[in-house]
Amino acid sequence: MSSRRFLVFIMLLFSGFIQAQLLYLGGGVNGYRISNPDSDNSSFMRRGYQIGADVMLGSSFYFRGGVHLMGSESGLEYDLDDQTLTGSLQFTQLRVPVQIGLEVLDLKAITVFAQTGLAGHGILSIREDEGMESLSEEVRRLQWGWIISAGVRLRFIEASLSYDLGLSNVFKDPAGSSGSRHGLLQLSIGFVL
Repeated sequence: MSSRRFLVFIMLLFSGFIQAQLLYLGGGVNGYRISNPDSDNSSFMRRGYQIGADVMLGSSFYFRGGVHLMGSESGLEYDLDDQTLTGSLQFTQLRVPVQIGLEVLDLKAITVFAQTGLAGHGILSIREDEGMESLSEEVRRLQWGWIISAGVRLRFIEASLSYDLGLSNVFKDPAGSSGSRHGLLQLSIGFVL
């Protein structure tokens, strides 16, 4: 008899878990910048894109994980020992965010939420302007970032704004670029199913 009760409990728990699960499909635009506060080198944000899917588990306090394909670009000007490099690096990357979220305001038709977490950025490919080859060879293929985001969900449509602050060096530490971190600003819109 106790095994039946346990089985019923597990079935109820599992059905509650399934009911709280949401799938997000969306995309948007981003601005990507490589910055280094410890140097005189300059960089500027350039526009990119992203498309991806997230799974949300929970209701008012929830876990959110996803996979996003991104194209991003950063304009750079680096003063190295023997030359000045000016141009841009374009990245195709796979971003895997893992976040926790809280529904701040939950009305019937509108939900306002805030999220924070970590993201792994796997660099799939790099394209560089002529003369930037020495920097592109030094880019780390795996980078980490801390995410802060907020958004609005209107029934089945979701819009969000997020900022991803780099936690790891973008470069493997060539001359003049130690301490370089990425900054990623994203505007996303999609559907919650």
